[in-house]
Amino acid sequence: MHKEHKNSVEAVNKVVGTVTPEERDEIMRLYERKNSLKELFSSLMCMPREEVEGNFLYEKLVNDITKTTSEFTAWWDNKSVKYKWKNMHGHSWQIDFKTCEIFLKTNTHNCQPMREMPPPK
Repeated sequence: MHKEHKNSVEAVNKVVGTVTPEERDEIMRLYERKNSLKELFSSLMCMPREEVEGNFLYEKLVNDITKTTSEFTAWWDNKSVKYKWKNMHGHSWQIDFKTCEIFLKTNTHNCQPMREMPPPK
């Protein structure tokens, strides 16, 4: 294993930081809201197109998704600067809601990283 690759693997398996319980609660609220809005959006997309287009609920939902996603991204951006978390190309931060720890994980797909782990059950 190349030294550079080994160091990358080791960095990914380590905690890169922590947040306060209050900060954890803030990102958990945004995470849950974002997922709930996505579920609503999926349900709305099952309706006939002519019923969805121009629908007040659809417009409100799109605006809410946009706002929540922006707040979610801003939370990660702000905390990464505040706490100086390590970052690597092709990786994203994830939070363990139980411990408030932040991990650097390898992105396994080409989509935008989610930047979080699901809350504990």
